[in-house]
Amino acid sequence: MVDSSLKNWRDISDNAISAQIDQFVRHHRLVQNRTRDTLSHDAGISRSTLNLLERGETITLSTLIQVLYVPDLLHVMDAFDIRPKPDTCRPHGYISGAIRPAKK
Repeated sequence: MVDSSLKNWRDISDNAISAQIDQFVRHHRLVQNRTRDTLSHDAGISRSTLNLLERGETITLSTLIQVLYVPDLLHVMDAFDIRPKPDTCRPHGYISGAIRPAKK
């Protein structure tokens, strides 16, 4: 069964995705009781750059990483972790430790 609450990210505009990121950052900044000044200072970026992010404007990926690092939000990077599933990383019929018969 597919969870109907999951978004179909392919059908969402770039602006809507940026808005989602902006809401995520703002929400966690406020939950941690951080001001824009303190978060931007701790992330090593200007307050105006943080304002751009929180308005869904264009920023660099490295800036986003800096901002996510400060309030300990890099766990979102788990979505980018590439780990092959155990059954898909071996050829069909592969048996661990099995020795193939020699070709004649």
